[in-house]
Amino acid sequence: MRKLIAGAFVTLDGVVQDPGGFSETERGGWALDYFDDTSRQRATDALLASDTFLLGRATFEIIEKAWSRNTGPYAEAMNHIPKLIVTRTLRGPLPWNAIALTGEAAQTVAKLKQEPGGDIVMYGSSTLMRTLLRHNLI
Repeated sequence: MRKLIAGAFVTLDGVVQDPGGFSETERGGWALDYFDDTSRQRATDALLASDTFLLGRATFEIIEKAWSRNTGPYAEAMNHIPKLIVTRTLRGPLPWNAIALTGEAAQTVAKLKQEPGGDIVMYGSSTLMRTLLRHNLI
């Protein structure tokens, strides 16, 4: 069975935010000081050790805009890895080496974990993460 490895920047009171402080939320940017070289290297290592990147739709849209045109080891790992997007709204061909998953999230991810392959990594995607945690899939 494949492992699903999830990572998120979360405060003790439950605020989830990206490390770069994008303007999509009023509390953006609090995590920037914590995403140092060590954090970046761990994130790069996790991507390189995995063969699938799982994302919710909103996180996919934010990360794709931020990373699809960047360079460097982390960006190269991020841009190369195949991405599976859990979405009810996106259809058809997606950019950035991404495919939309259909069906209910928990059932779809449970099936994905049973398929052959390497680890699956997931960043952010707090709504999806809560759903998968409730179903013991992380």
